[in-house]
Amino acid sequence: MKNELISIGPITVYGYGLMIAIGVLSAYLLTEYRAKKLNLEHEKVFSLVIWCATGGLLGAKLLYYITQIPEIIKDPSILWKVTDGFVVYGGIIGGIF
Repeated sequence: MKNELISIGPITVYGYGLMIAIGVLSAYLLTEYRAKKLNLEHEKVFSLVIWCATGGLLGAKLLYYITQIPEIIKDPSILWKVTDGFVVYGGIIGGIF
């Protein structure tokens, strides 16, 4: 997979992030479809997706910080780089919680 798919000015679309976005969107659409089919409250699916995505992002970032403690002690400016450093296992755990 290519690392950088599209770069327009300061905006760059990365292949890994795009695949995660496609996965979240397809999971949302499938869950919405199944909720309607089973006569469940499909309106709550969107809020569930938002909470799971938020938990996933926070979990991924938190696990990255945990794994980088020695580097953070040497250079605390790593904490301000919010776009760098996510760990997929933390995202999965955070999304489940």
